Amino acid sequence: MKANHQNDEDNISDKEAGTSKSKDLNSSSSESESKDDWKRQDPGEILRSDSDEISHKLDRIIRQKTTPQLPGVRGTFTGRLGQEIISDGSKHTDEKGIPVDKPEKEESKVNEKDKEEEEEEEEEEEEADLNCFSNASVPNETSALLYETLASLKSALEFLYTEHKNINLDAVIGTRMVEGQLTVLLERIQSNPENWVVDNNLFINLKELADLAGKISSKAIPYIAALTPYYYQKIGTILQKTFWELDFPSNDFSGDVEVWPYKRGESLHENQSDDCLAEFFGTGKSSNVPCDVSDKCWKKMTKPLYNGYSLTHELFYLEIGEQHGCHAEMELKRLTHNQQPVEKLRETYCANILNEAALIAEQDFPEDRHDLFMEQAALCGMVGYRQFFSSDWLRKMLSWQNKAIGCYHGNPIREWEVEYRKPDSPGSKKGMRKKWKLPSMPPTVVQHVRHKREERILRDGCLSHRTAVAVAALGQYIRYMLEYMAFQAVP
Repeated sequence: MKANHQNDEDNISDKEAGTSKSKDLNSSSSESESKDDWKRQDPGEILRSDSDEISHKLDRIIRQKTTPQLPGVRGTFTGRLGQEIISDGSKHTDEKGIPVDKPEKEESKVNEKDKEEEEEEEEEEEEADLNCFSNASVPNETSALLYETLASLKSALEFLYTEHKNINLDAVIGTRMVEGQLTVLLERIQSNPENWVVDNNLFINLKELADLAGKISSKAIPYIAALTPYYYQKIGTILQKTFWELDFPSNDFSGDVEVWPYKRGESLHENQSDDCLAEFFGTGKSSNVPCDVSDKCWKKMTKPLYNGYSLTHELFYLEIGEQHGCHAEMELKRLTHNQQPVEKLRETYCANILNEAALIAEQDFPEDRHDLFMEQAALCGMVGYRQFFSSDWLRKMLSWQNKAIGCYHGNPIREWEVEYRKPDSPGSKKGMRKKWKLPSMPPTVVQHVRHKREERILRDGCLSHRTAVAVAALGQYIRYMLEYMAFQAVP
């Protein structure tokens, strides 16, 4: 293009030449950006899409999206897999509030020689981005971490298999999640095998893990039904074989997502959450009609300003309602209460869950937050939010596992140790009136109802719920690493 442009310059005025040159530079720059834009994005950003997007020229789709730095999120992993990205103010926003690169000077004012030097520097930066992955080559590093994660997941599942008579209902939710999510992943791979970096051995490995998770669930359910019949009758529907086959593409947070100030302390008791889940199944106290959602439950389970398990249970509530086919009733409820669409509520919850996960990481992963941290990745990963997945976070998670046994240890949180917010604190009934004037008082321990999901200690001091959320989170890590490897393979 530059040679043709120079020939045209001989026949036009200096002014026209300058204009033509400026246009040509714009065109050249545009083509260069169009061709290489997917390269400039961080590998963490590349993890955004699923197999359907890959089959439709994913590099073109990816470059149309950005991942905004969430307001209030410090140390959020929104960039290169395994590296912590903290906003330094180097991003500008467009009219929609979405971060974009700082605008460059107009091409007509940029010297061509300087422009070429800038492009060379950009190319060098792109090469560095592509070759930098935790100080190792990207494909080899990711592949090694993938197989380490597969081995870790297998070891944890084998432990749960030996304990299938002793694990509780919540643990089987975790194994059903693994089974369902790996099943969805396998179907994606099988439908477009040419778009995935998955050989026959790896495919078989994934299938065996899905089958093992299913076998654990099937063997454990009769014991759960016998030992906790009321609990099983109430919400046992979520243990059905295909219930957790959620199929969401990888996506980004929008620029206008609301992130509220973090405040420690729980707002929901688990029996309240269970009662509201039962309304979806028609097994509640007030109605035997499925999807008959009460205003009381809807308001309780969709309030803003929650944190901790209360917040993850709000997301859990939406996921279960939609999976059980109650989406229309949920949309009607949100319209009645003047709320955003269910999809937007889901995004808002995950944005705030990510904010809290980043704070946990910033505090160097306190042991009593391990369980919550892994639950956060599992639940938001299932609905496509890849920002929870970094190699640093994964390595931390892998380090918490007992390698000899396969389970996860820790100090179980007893019911009398759970911190609840005072009745007038944010997220409580009275506190919602003060939602924009948050008190700085610490959470208060109050009298508790018994927690049916209290952590169960298994043999060798292993924790049932913590091991279950670990396998669910590891299953999500496998998905996003394979998506990342698929993007790296796009020519």
